[in-house]
Amino acid sequence: MVVDCRRLNKSTIKDPFPMPRIDDLFAKIGDCTIFSTLDLHSGYHQIPMNHKSEKLTGFTTPFGHYHYKVMPFGLCNAPATFSRYMQQSLGDIPNVYVYLDDVLIASPSKEQHMNDLRIVLQRIKDAKLVCKKKKCHFLQDTVEFLGHTISAKGISIIEEKTKAIKEYPMTNSIKTAQSFLRMVNYYRSFIQNCSAISKPIIQYISKKCEWGEKQTNAVKELKNLLSSAPVLVPFVPGNTYRLTTDASIVFIGGVLERMVNDKLKGVVGYYSKTVSDTQSGYAAGELELLAIISNLNHFRYYLHGHKFILRTDHISLLSYHSLKEPSKRDARWLDFLGEFDFKLEYIKGGNNVVADALSRPAEINVINQQDVCPISQLESITPTEWLPELSKDPWSAAVLVRLGIIVDPDISDENRTLFQKYLKKFKFAK
Repeated sequence: MVVDCRRLNKSTIKDPFPMPRIDDLFAKIGDCTIFSTLDLHSGYHQIPMNHKSEKLTGFTTPFGHYHYKVMPFGLCNAPATFSRYMQQSLGDIPNVYVYLDDVLIASPSKEQHMNDLRIVLQRIKDAKLVCKKKKCHFLQDTVEFLGHTISAKGISIIEEKTKAIKEYPMTNSIKTAQSFLRMVNYYRSFIQNCSAISKPIIQYISKKCEWGEKQTNAVKELKNLLSSAPVLVPFVPGNTYRLTTDASIVFIGGVLERMVNDKLKGVVGYYSKTVSDTQSGYAAGELELLAIISNLNHFRYYLHGHKFILRTDHISLLSYHSLKEPSKRDARWLDFLGEFDFKLEYIKGGNNVVADALSRPAEINVINQQDVCPISQLESITPTEWLPELSKDPWSAAVLVRLGIIVDPDISDENRTLFQKYLKKFKFAK
């Protein structure tokens, strides 16, 4: 039963607890060989309501007026509340990955897996949670988790999902096109060249053109690519990784690959993005640098804190660090590059096949998520951006002044008095 909670949700203070990112969960799996999955029975209904809040969930039926004693579906804070409870219950256990009521246990050996299972089942018992027996699978070589098939070979798309997309009936309506792209976008990491392939459909959705042969061919191409999507290899700390990037005035692209003993193990993920009108006017070197920055942002979770090889087919970038008078934009980019530990290598344009394919064709590439979905990902803040923002806060500004890091903070008039108060309060030994 689902209650219409729209009016209640409108007056509810939103819980900011973050939902786990699916790609982050997959990135942690590594070289595991044995798996188990658990599914909680009516997950939300296992969380008791606060007594003061119970009456707010009231609803009327032909048999009388009732309210929930457990958390109902439809509350805007239900996902955050449930996710927090699951993280508190299981989040600190190694080899365990939780997304709402779905739990994956992935281990490198059977002995380790048995130990992990015992801990998880005991924690679930202690938390007074109940699993759905029919949807629990133990000691498997291959399991399905969050729409993906996971095995020792890597991560691939569930066959039923690709079949559903392939058989999706396309009609000449914007709503149908949006729905189709949302399904495709969920598996964007598996599709080389998805962004450019999707461009005709995005143009139709943006009402820049009518539905025609280009849009029909784009749909067919995406369906075919999903049907033959590759198995992505997991990220394993300690292995060698190679990021190859390329850019054109239309798209930028890249591919992250895992190397073992100097041999290609497989692809970790593809990336591609449409270049904006402003960016298309950049010089060739700036476009190539933009491609590197965008790829590093996209694969940041994997690469930050790890050594890797960065390959580009623009030879001038090999001396990027020696720019004498970089522009403000270039200076920000160079500062961002300083956060990563990589070896820059030059690759001839003719050999840059995968990344070049991702950036060149106007009909072939990876879906630009911002063109399809209004939900955007939080961007990382670089160290050079911390200081100006911290200096606006009276408490932080006072600390920075006492440490001698800044002299004249950017404090608003309404916070100036509070800043002076903190400044007198903080005294540091010389």
